[in-house]
Amino acid sequence: MARSSRADLFPFASLVAQHLPGDWSSDYLSHSTYPDQFPRAEYIWDLGMVYGAVSTYVLDHDAILTGPDGIRLYVIDRPLHPRQFLVGAFAPDELKDTYFWSNETPNGIAVSSNPARAADQIVRRLLPRYERAVARTEPPSHSRANRREQPEPSRATAQAHVAPPAPVTSRRPASPLSGRRSAP
Repeated sequence: MARSSRADLFPFASLVAQHLPGDWSSDYLSHSTYPDQFPRAEYIWDLGMVYGAVSTYVLDHDAILTGPDGIRLYVIDRPLHPRQFLVGAFAPDELKDTYFWSNETPNGIAVSSNPARAADQIVRRLLPRYERAVARTEPPSHSRANRREQPEPSRATAQAHVAPPAPVTSRRPASPLSGRRSAP
């Protein structure tokens, strides 16, 4: 396994959190062994660069940025690119059981090592992808906007919308060869 580590991740992540709009915090963790990087990386919602870096490189550390509405971003060094970092999103808690089965992932991005520029790139590129992925992954009745506005249906209403089960038949479908005669 290749190693990827720099000393500036902790201050970088803290400064990015300060530049992001709203109330963001930064949580830094150093990893003493390769397997130590996986518990925090387990729920990264990414099938691109961030996932590739986590699965290919030994990451000596990472940071998690936590923002408004519980949005969590994963920040790591960008392997082989000393002037960049990778930032990916974690799946929201309510989607942890379903997000792996969705093709809608807000794949992470490479950002500049300048914290103000990186925050701008996150706001312009990653956060909109994250919001679109959440909206496309959640069923409409469970979307963040609808959760606050729509009450749960009553039991009688829910039963009225249940279709009766389809009848079960034991017939075998006709074979494409049925009706053909064998050669004499």
